[in-house]
Amino acid sequence: MAHLVETMAYAGQVPWHGLGTAVDGNMSPQEMLVAAGIDWTVSKRPAYTVDKPNCWNIIDPTGEAGFIRAPDAHFLVRDSDNKVLSHCGDGYVPFQNAEVMDFFKKFTDAGQ
Repeated sequence: MAHLVETMAYAGQVPWHGLGTAVDGNMSPQEMLVAAGIDWTVSKRPAYTVDKPNCWNIIDPTGEAGFIRAPDAHFLVRDSDNKVLSHCGDGYVPFQNAEVMDFFKKFTDAGQ
């Protein structure tokens, strides 16, 4: 899975894959988000498909192709560059990286 790592940071030993930026182990959650390159947000966006077979090209000079909403289908998209990260259903609630870091702060503050 190391091939899927875009950016990351670590404190202490270098990870087995050798990727990432070494940082001080005493950073705030916000500082770590920036150092790790994950200070971005995601949004859940509806999924659509073309309404005609073999019409994969969005540019349709005839104007005959349209889109249909895929029921219970969404994409999780990074807001900074519109990169599709995953697909998800109606019930999925995305968590932001900052929310996750804040959640774990109480554990790191306790030394765990």
